[in-house]
Amino acid sequence: ATTEIYTSLFVGSFRWVQETGINAEYMGIQEMEKTRLIMLCSLIAFGFGYDFDIIVVGGGEAGVSAALQARWMGMNVALVEESDYIGGMMTASGVSSMDGNYEGFHRTGIYKNFTDKIIEYYKKIGRSVGVCYWSNKTICFEPKVGENILRRMLQDEDIPILENAVPVATFLLKNTKRVHKVLFSNGKLLDAKVFIDASEYGDLIETSNVKHRAGNRISPDLNNSGCLQLFTYNAIVKHYQKIPSWLVFNSPPPGYNVNDWKGTVQRTGSEEINKYPWSWNFFKQYRGMPDSSRPNTDELTKTGINIAANDIPINVSSLEKDNRFDLICSAKLKTLQFVYYIQKEINSSWSLSIDEEYNTTYNLGNGCPNFTPELKVFEMFMPVIPYIRESRRLYGLFTLSANDTYRNDSRNARQFEDSVAIGDYEEDLHGCPDLEPDLNEINYGPSKGRKPFEIPMRSFIPQTADGLIAAGKTLSVSRLTNGATRNQPVSMLTGQAAGVIAALAVKNNEHPRDVNPKEVQNVLDKFKVNYKASPKFRYEDFLPQQSSLFFKQPQPQPQPVSYTHLTLPTSDLVQISVVA
Repeated sequence: ATTEIYTSLFVGSFRWVQETGINAEYMGIQEMEKTRLIMLCSLIAFGFGYDFDIIVVGGGEAGVSAALQARWMGMNVALVEESDYIGGMMTASGVSSMDGNYEGFHRTGIYKNFTDKIIEYYKKIGRSVGVCYWSNKTICFEPKVGENILRRMLQDEDIPILENAVPVATFLLKNTKRVHKVLFSNGKLLDAKVFIDASEYGDLIETSNVKHRAGNRISPDLNNSGCLQLFTYNAIVKHYQKIPSWLVFNSPPPGYNVNDWKGTVQRTGSEEINKYPWSWNFFKQYRGMPDSSRPNTDELTKTGINIAANDIPINVSSLEKDNRFDLICSAKLKTLQFVYYIQKEINSSWSLSIDEEYNTTYNLGNGCPNFTPELKVFEMFMPVIPYIRESRRLYGLFTLSANDTYRNDSRNARQFEDSVAIGDYEEDLHGCPDLEPDLNEINYGPSKGRKPFEIPMRSFIPQTADGLIAAGKTLSVSRLTNGATRNQPVSMLTGQAAGVIAALAVKNNEHPRDVNPKEVQNVLDKFKVNYKASPKFRYEDFLPQQSSLFFKQPQPQPQPVSYTHLTLPTSDLVQISVVA
């Protein structure tokens, strides 16, 4: 009971700190009431917190990959996730049709390891993963299948997952710029040698007051009304041979207008990508996925709803925790209107899929209060989190832009000596064309030809803060390049690279910025990860039967970390010794 009281007081204190705008620093909080300061010091001395080598914030594609890679290198790792559904965009958000890196040497590293497991699962039940984007060369799967595989991978490595938690305050090591402890919304104060922000919104970067980009501006001079890429609340729908009565709409959702949806899809319509409305058959193939409940068939009975018709415009202020909820409810309602249209105007046997097990404690606890009882039933089986295309992005040692990544038949992307990850998706700026004026970036339009681009290690490292690495959507990239790096394959590969950087920093007792990029590349070579546009490893170099043995490396049980042996460089900014 005493612990619960202290935890409640502790969280309350930090909410007070945030509300008053005071910059919290470890053992250096200024202008705080004396009683609160005494309580804070007492609680820190009381031992609130757990020691880890590395703490990864965000249990999406990048976060899971970072945690696994660090653990494979012997680190004591914890993964902190806002929800209770692992996998981020490709599972918890329901965007399970992979964007890019489908085949050849681009499908590499932990992304290949994961997708091999996906392919093998469906192969055993007589289903193909190539059922989306109107191509059999793609990789698509059910969100729950992906979540189960990722969770098992984490469990196999004994990586603790702290769910239902977001960072609310950050402490710096005294007289340094090094992130040392983070207080989470569940009352846990955790410390680590290195933190990785792989969250959906860049929450740790913001909480740590680290310089970052949001929209086309740089903190602290952000424009809260500036636009971001469009926001979508997806849904997974399936065909029921006998649809449950509680998945049949009795009345239209508030604001429903049939004309809002007729221009997107109809029973019979276009079979061309750029010509609307699409036919229902053509629509299903866009975000189609194999249906585990119907093995040994090619029939397409499950698909995702993630299309321009259910996009929502958002701005920079929407990234703030307190501003998200109403926006999320508006997006959910819009997608439920689309589901109603499908059920009433297209095919009455289609409704939300219950197979994904989205009715989690987190989902039930974050329901929209203004929804009718009927809508609340449907809401339980919507994805756990929205699809956020553009989050806060680190202002790093190097900002990767379309000037570096654009490719076409006669042009290759820029190559970097310190490259640590690759992607091949185009620069898909999904709405909001406002570019950053400081980057002098040229919008060439989407890249062509699926040629690879490289991501340098400097895009993972803050300008001045230490003990913090970015991964996934929080990388130091332009808005335009974010359209190529935010997707699932690249997020997994940047997460893996972040895990290597963090583990080497811990192993070498140095800041992440001081890690030698060549040493990172040597580790990636060991794990047979392609990180250069010219591949070192071909597909046949890491066959599925080999990859499971290679990635599974027995490690000693990690022990709690002591900080007494740490020596910290006094310089604020040490440039790495690679010039791109």
